[in-house]
Amino acid sequence: MAKKYNYVKNGKQYFRKTKTVGHDINGNPIKKEFYGDGEKDCDRQIEEYMNNIKSGLPAGYEKITLAMAMHSWLFDVLFYADDFKSASFEKHETNYRLYIKNSPIAILTLYNMVSLPIQQWYNSLYENGMSTTKIKDINKTLRAFFTYEITQNMLRYNPCSEKRIKIPGNSQVDDLEKLDKDNEKLFLTDEEIDIIKSNLDFSNKLHVAILLSLTHMLRKGEILGLAIKYVDTKEEKNIKIRQILSKAKVFNKDGSFKRVLRLATPKSKKSVRTVPLVEDFIPIMERHIENQKNLYKENGKEWTENSLLFLNSNLNFWDPRNFSTAWERFLKRIGLPKYKFHILRHTGASLLFRAGARLEEVQELMGHEDSDITRKIYLHFHPEDKRDSINKMAYLIKNINI
Repeated sequence: MAKKYNYVKNGKQYFRKTKTVGHDINGNPIKKEFYGDGEKDCDRQIEEYMNNIKSGLPAGYEKITLAMAMHSWLFDVLFYADDFKSASFEKHETNYRLYIKNSPIAILTLYNMVSLPIQQWYNSLYENGMSTTKIKDINKTLRAFFTYEITQNMLRYNPCSEKRIKIPGNSQVDDLEKLDKDNEKLFLTDEEIDIIKSNLDFSNKLHVAILLSLTHMLRKGEILGLAIKYVDTKEEKNIKIRQILSKAKVFNKDGSFKRVLRLATPKSKKSVRTVPLVEDFIPIMERHIENQKNLYKENGKEWTENSLLFLNSNLNFWDPRNFSTAWERFLKRIGLPKYKFHILRHTGASLLFRAGARLEEVQELMGHEDSDITRKIYLHFHPEDKRDSINKMAYLIKNINI
């Protein structure tokens, strides 16, 4: 039997049917036109579409683009999720706003999404100078988004899974290049450590923070978020890392945001940890606690277990940027280069390795989620150590005539 056609579009014959596929918020019918290669093909399309509607997909799902769906995922789902960390939301929102929102894949329809155009976009980003590490980070955001869309029946599989997407380049090479770039500034030398130590005055809160980071390998945000209830100098003699001070983006529903200082949970489960106090540091910490307690009283503020130990001169949150500025001024005053505060944490870890500490011990003290992070960064020993080691080969040269 010959196929029936009732409509011509762009010179080609179709069989067209109109079907009510849903209703809008006012109760008005939503109609959709279907075009098939004959009546049977048109009926098949209608049946498939209506089955998708019955499975929970919204009317018009076939027109929803990646950008539309991703914005909804961010601000209608993650924005309200109690169990979702603000730092993770900020990372996903930043990747969406800076890279995905206006990308070639943003206009692709979600329901028909496949891996190839994403792979081609990644290749293009890499060819234009984006690092493998950054592309991998963008892929993590897309993979998390697609995982959610699978639960909504919008996708049958995740097009950004490791089996379907190959990240161009080599992230290990990126890491090594970054390490080589920063290697000279990764650790303080023994001479620099001595200069810092000789210039410390423990009536100064910055100086207490400097030695605390060097000896206990605490991050800047961990120090600035340290409350008195998390420091025990008498019985357990330890410091509990349970909160950090961070400058986070606070978003509005329209995607606008402002940055505010606030206490937050550490960035990973491993970062929540208990660090034993170095015995000789206890008197320094006790003196600092007493100084802070007196400062509270002088300013008419109540001293409680939630009182922070490192605040600005007004006894408010110490802005990490202002803290870093104070650190840089200290370095300038004592004649050292402009190092990031994080170098103290690096140096402390390297000194532990030099003293014979095991990798697992250092990993736990530092709060690293993955031992590979500890291994990659902190097994690059001091230049002095490497020089001492290589000079052990001198005996091979001693009897050679030059």
